[in-house]
Amino acid sequence: MNKQIEEVTAPVRAAQEAFVEHLASLTEFHVDAVRGYSELGLNHLRAVQGIDNPQTLITTQNELLKTLGERVSQDLGTLSKLQQDYVQQVQGLAAETAKTVEAKAEKTVRKTASTSRGGAKKTA
Repeated sequence: MNKQIEEVTAPVRAAQEAFVEHLASLTEFHVDAVRGYSELGLNHLRAVQGIDNPQTLITTQNELLKTLGERVSQDLGTLSKLQQDYVQQVQGLAAETAKTVEAKAEKTVRKTASTSRGGAKKTA
């Protein structure tokens, strides 16, 4: 009975483990992103603190925007990859579970058919 319970709950447990790992990856990504954007903002504030020339300020602002755009693009790519990896993992688990269920159903059908034929022979 324990084996049957294990077989039934194994796919759910695997999906839960995948979700927890994905959540951990997302959390790490967000913490790193917040740290990176905070450092970028603080470094920019330090850089403009002593600027007294408007042209230098504009140049510094443009550099910040360029760096920020690159960082956002990179982070979107990383986030997209994390999501794709998770989706593929869950789809793999679903396919594996479907194969297992199909195999067990076929085995049950064969066993039932075999038992039915055996019973029909005895009554004939």
